[in-house]
Amino acid sequence: MATTPEGKVKAKVKARLKELGAYQFWPVQTGRGAATLDCLGGYRGVFFAVETKKDSKSQMTARQRMTATDMIDKGLIVAVVYDSATLEEFIARLNLAARFAPPASTPVVWTGYHHQPLMQNSPLPKVTVP
Repeated sequence: MATTPEGKVKAKVKARLKELGAYQFWPVQTGRGAATLDCLGGYRGVFFAVETKKDSKSQMTARQRMTATDMIDKGLIVAVVYDSATLEEFIARLNLAARFAPPASTPVVWTGYHHQPLMQNSPLPKVTVP
């Protein structure tokens, strides 16, 4: 199966995020539900989104710009990546933000109005909704 130019950029981003140990989620858009960008992820306390493009001439759609603006307003780092230079610029911004993020010493699972620490190798708590 042939890889598109944008697919090649996505593969580089995926590999670099995996190398960092970042959480990454690449949703498949079907035209239903809320719009999002190509990749959502987290790294050392920093939430980010990435939109990939095949080259520097490719522009985000109006919907993508609106989504990116909303994400930025909510505190996410948003990057448009189209080559190795923009990928490394994004990684540098991510590392800088992670230096100032609060430490995630104990992961917490929120269950309704109560939360409890998530211990390693323990099952997730049951969520009860009144």
